[in-house]
Amino acid sequence: FKAVTELIQAYHAGEISAEVFYQLVNDMLQDSRTQMRMMAVTAAGSTPSVRSFSTLAELVKNEPFQSPIRADANTYLASYATLSNLNVLEAVLKSDSETVSTYTMILAVERLDRAARSYMGREVSGESSEPSPPKGEVQQLSQTQLQFQRFVKVLEDFIASNPDPAAASSAQKTLSSINSLLVVSN
Repeated sequence: FKAVTELIQAYHAGEISAEVFYQLVNDMLQDSRTQMRMMAVTAAGSTPSVRSFSTLAELVKNEPFQSPIRADANTYLASYATLSNLNVLEAVLKSDSETVSTYTMILAVERLDRAARSYMGREVSGESSEPSPPKGEVQQLSQTQLQFQRFVKVLEDFIASNPDPAAASSAQKTLSSINSLLVVSN
């Protein structure tokens, strides 16, 4: 695993380009050895981006259900349901179908839904760390709500431009969820 750690560090330091990094990741994924493929998952999972998300999503789609490679890829994909990775999910949803598969887009929508429910659900249940405004003042959206409010337009555009019924349905569900969480927590 030392070699994959060095590869990740070199990529983060800008010592190798994205093209070289992802070519190496793809070559490792084509290897027949499980350990080599696991290292590729670690490399992609340690570098959050549209390309890494797409690589991991396609692995989940194509790997056998009980595969440890699939399990690791799913673990890394779950990390995208965090505030720090919302920008990656947004970029995936704004990608065209030639760059990112429909399956990958659906996974991005699902991760967005999980993040919204996780972060804004806390505010709905009264667990927000932000103080409540004094009575009589109009409540402003919290920083967390602002993070998700931007996805209303992103999802509306996604639904309007995506011909796949499963993707549009998943996006509509997440849009409804975000809208209701924005209203309830306001």
